[in-house]
Amino acid sequence: MKQEIDVEIKGQLTSNTPPKAILSQLVASSSSGILEVVSCDAVWRIYVEGGQLVFASHSINPSDVLDRHLKDFSRIVPAINQKIKQDVRALSNRYDARQDLPFSYQAIRWLQDQNYLNTEQVMLLIKRLSQEALESYLLLVAGDYRFISRSSSLDPMSRLDLLLLVQECQYRIKAWRDLGPEIWSPYQGLYYFSQSELQRQSGSEKLEKYGGVLRGFSFRKLAVILGQDELSLAQDLYSEITEKTIILREPIAPYHLFPRFSDRFPSSDPNLSGDVSYNPQEFADQFLIENKTGSMSQYTVICIDDSPAILKMVQRYLIQEKLCPILIDDPIKALVKVIKSNPSLILLDVEMPRMDGYDLCRMLRKHPQLKDTPIIMVTGRSGFINRAKAKVVGATDYLTKPFDSSELSNKVFRYLESA
Repeated sequence: MKQEIDVEIKGQLTSNTPPKAILSQLVASSSSGILEVVSCDAVWRIYVEGGQLVFASHSINPSDVLDRHLKDFSRIVPAINQKIKQDVRALSNRYDARQDLPFSYQAIRWLQDQNYLNTEQVMLLIKRLSQEALESYLLLVAGDYRFISRSSSLDPMSRLDLLLLVQECQYRIKAWRDLGPEIWSPYQGLYYFSQSELQRQSGSEKLEKYGGVLRGFSFRKLAVILGQDELSLAQDLYSEITEKTIILREPIAPYHLFPRFSDRFPSSDPNLSGDVSYNPQEFADQFLIENKTGSMSQYTVICIDDSPAILKMVQRYLIQEKLCPILIDDPIKALVKVIKSNPSLILLDVEMPRMDGYDLCRMLRKHPQLKDTPIIMVTGRSGFINRAKAKVVGATDYLTKPFDSSELSNKVFRYLESA
């Protein structure tokens, strides 16, 4: 019987060997194994097979990271209730640290084995956890690394395009850096300096939205509570932070071990140092073209609406769910754009100038490429006649304004998962 041999490569992170360069080498060589980086008493592990990402994790309170993601994930997967989350925590007591793959990955496998998550949901959860780990890994400016090449399979539940995910992380890091120097970590805690001052400066709408929750939670924890993306949350509160209406505290232990967004090599990758502007729509379009991995992020959702405010809100919700939004504000030009994009699902406003949503839906259904594509009509009218008319023109379902991120996510994933 042939004995498997592990080949180990060691080195240090330097300006000539930054974190991204190591990942690029693994992809180019179609490597399989584990990249381990030790920095500031923390460990990052990136698992690859054939140059594709299996999973990425870090050693900084991983059970808390998984619990936070499961809380956020329960909005779109109702099966992940409080009892299931408690069962997952209990699994940590039986976790065998000698195994190659980390506890969070084994917990996801358990959720799949128990039929709490289907294949697509497993891939989405793996992508979210891996992306968070990669964002902090890409910020490292010092550390020792070793790559253990494994000839045996890591038995992956999914494979992700590693460089494509790195690119998405780079865009987000650039967006975080644009909020500096005040904001330098997603683990900074937020407090109101004065509610009366916030009322005076920002008006009652923002006070009502955040008044009861800014009690020291980090951006990441607060984002889960509010059902938002932490980056979007930081951008929304940026003016109050710069005006000192909201004050930030240092990350509490052990989260102080994470690198800051302001940390960088003297000659770092331009995508991480400020030469790239963060445009979510531009990235979503590029991601649609490049992503061929078969993961949940491959799904493309087109939103057709003449309201810039609605388009921006829907875009934020969809990006938060790691979907690829394409926004169209002109119904006359929509047909050509929709056919070209070949979407997984269409959100279609009813009340639009020059052509209403019912007429456009009828036209879309006549095209053979779109005859089975889910089309959800979005409108403020909820009467029986309106719903019946939507059904007559071929709409799949109906979403009534106003709606929140949870309502939109439930409706969208209901049809994406059944596609």
